[in-house]
Amino acid sequence: MKKLLKKLSCCLPPVLLDYFEWLFADAAENQLRITKANKNKFRSYTQLKRHQKKLKFYVGGFFLVLISLFMGLIIGPIISPAPIPPELYIPNGRGDILLGNISKNQVTMIFKTLDSANNNEPLATKAVVEVYNDENYTKLVRRTTEDDYAITHIIPVDSLQEGNLYYIRIVARHDAITGSQTKVVSSWGDGRDPIRVYTTGEIAQSCIPVKQAESPPIASDEIDAVKISDVMNESQNQNAIVANNSLQISNVMNESYLQPKNKIQTIISWNTNKPATTVLLYEETASREKIEIIINNQLQDKHAAILTTLKAGTAYLFSVKSVDKDGKTVISEQYSLRTPKPQSTISEKIKESFKSIFKKQK
Repeated sequence: MKKLLKKLSCCLPPVLLDYFEWLFADAAENQLRITKANKNKFRSYTQLKRHQKKLKFYVGGFFLVLISLFMGLIIGPIISPAPIPPELYIPNGRGDILLGNISKNQVTMIFKTLDSANNNEPLATKAVVEVYNDENYTKLVRRTTEDDYAITHIIPVDSLQEGNLYYIRIVARHDAITGSQTKVVSSWGDGRDPIRVYTTGEIAQSCIPVKQAESPPIASDEIDAVKISDVMNESQNQNAIVANNSLQISNVMNESYLQPKNKIQTIISWNTNKPATTVLLYEETASREKIEIIINNQLQDKHAAILTTLKAGTAYLFSVKSVDKDGKTVISEQYSLRTPKPQSTISEKIKESFKSIFKKQK
């Protein structure tokens, strides 16, 4: 301790240095100092020792409180982390956003809003639907009134004109304490195919399920009302004939969970009206790499695929596929999912806490 006091003597004022000497020197040295200064108020060595212990107790308690407060600022967020701010997400696969009640002058948009930052929990938001005449979304035709807070939005759009091709844009807004978030969706899946509707009472070709959309698309500058109507009528007639006795998929659902070490477990389930095999097709929207997995070759009517290889905080597109005993194959519409975001490690949380403390000080 004497060596430490000598080092401190060059950088501490005399008053603080004297205080440190009084606090950390042994009782005999303090007694000698007081005797030389003729300020001996202690009648015995025991009184001096007791006073010094008391002084050390108060000083030690003071520093212990400071250390506890500092550690609380660092460890507190790790032990009891603050709620993760919500992140608005609108699933935009062909099976996620539904276009219903399509007629010559109206369409109804049906979609959900989720919180991708918290395991895709339902998130109540306000939303509007905008309708445009052009694919650049510059000529606004109709904008619905704002739909009040809801998770599943069912928004009718009326006053459209017959025989026109319209481009749809969904705008959802979530207001929270941390601020307002807005999410805009105007296309299917990976963003390359705009959501559009043709007001002849049917869905435009881009809105046909994936398994039927393999025919060459019609360019926007070559659209003809008769051609589109013929294509849709032919497609509808074929679907009506096949749907009577064909294999059908229903109740497609997906859930993703964040496991320890930021591993993702995704469960995708569906039903078929006949016993059939279980096959999953999916792709990451960024890499566009398509993967087909045969989950089960046994014939059954309830199907489930459990994946543990998906990346955290990533968007995927998927379809489900089943084949019955006669070899008939059916593929669902395309759906989208977003896996939960990875959680920070303890070291990362400590770094974040330090950064937040220094930011507050600045």
